[in-house]
Amino acid sequence: MKKLVLIHGWGFSSAIFSEFASQLSDKFSDTFDVQLIDLPGYGENTAECPSSLQDIVAKIMPNIANDSLVFGWSLGGLAALQLAIDFPEKVEQLIMLAASPCFVQKADWDIAADTKLSSQFYQQVKEKGGVVVSDFYKQLAAMEQQPRKILQQIKQEQGECNADKDTLLRSLEILHGVDLRQQLPSIDKKITWIYGDNDQLVPAQKGMLTSGSSIEVIAGAGHIPFISQQEQCLHLIKEAVK
Repeated sequence: MKKLVLIHGWGFSSAIFSEFASQLSDKFSDTFDVQLIDLPGYGENTAECPSSLQDIVAKIMPNIANDSLVFGWSLGGLAALQLAIDFPEKVEQLIMLAASPCFVQKADWDIAADTKLSSQFYQQVKEKGGVVVSDFYKQLAAMEQQPRKILQQIKQEQGECNADKDTLLRSLEILHGVDLRQQLPSIDKKITWIYGDNDQLVPAQKGMLTSGSSIEVIAGAGHIPFISQQEQCLHLIKEAVK
């Protein structure tokens, strides 16, 4: 049976997918097995977080079966793209949630996070470490339609982030520094890009990013629709893997 691999975002671990993974397993028990991956330095992965995305992917690659369906959320989306580039045999299909090949604005890339705000956020993490992560959770919840409920769910599933400051900074540098746009054409896989229309971190792209891709936008969702709009996410995954 195929594997559906879930890769988490910055400041979280795979624990954030607990409820979502349970729902996936229930609804698609005849289709694939769900596998949770912790990036280096997060959750149960005690390996040191490398300073490059390629090295991160090289560390998690041995735990991913060939021809997996790979679901990458936010930073996990960058990891999923790099996995498809470096180890194409591992990936049958990509599902990208609130993810982008380039997270910050460039001269020719304005549908992305504001560079100045990203730099300010990095400085806050450098000064305060994990304290900033709790504020980040609140920011994410505020993008959703029921912020108090969503923040409570985040806290229930994730608890406290156990990543140390070095891990947070290194993975943030990767998130803000990597640009995979030029390498996208080399990914000969079906890619489904899913966005929330109220996501202030990763705005929905307006055009196809690769010839084999499609874009779906969830109305009323922010950066964490797998929690706030879980049924819609499950539906879009079902459609993607047909």
